[in-house]
Amino acid sequence: MTFHPHSEQRGRSTPVESGYHPQFCYGGVCWSAVHTYIDADAVHPGQTVRAYLTFLSNLEYHLARIDVGMEFTVQEGSREIASGRVLGVPARGGASS
Repeated sequence: MTFHPHSEQRGRSTPVESGYHPQFCYGGVCWSAVHTYIDADAVHPGQTVRAYLTFLSNLEYHLARIDVGMEFTVQEGSREIASGRVLGVPARGGASS
């Protein structure tokens, strides 16, 4: 996923670390998910990173709806702070970014 630099409508002005839990949005709905960044302690605005995401709600629900290649956004409230594409689903043998 790529974290957007801060602007009036989107992005962040400060870095985030693993354990961060914004909203993961797909299919027009947003869900809370904890981020674990791969090969990075902190992610700065404008940086692209691979991450494992752990949903804080019903995992089976999400596994049935998330597919490799699917695009998503990451939000803090109504502000889009990052966007990305699913690279894999761990329960199906991959990682997500």
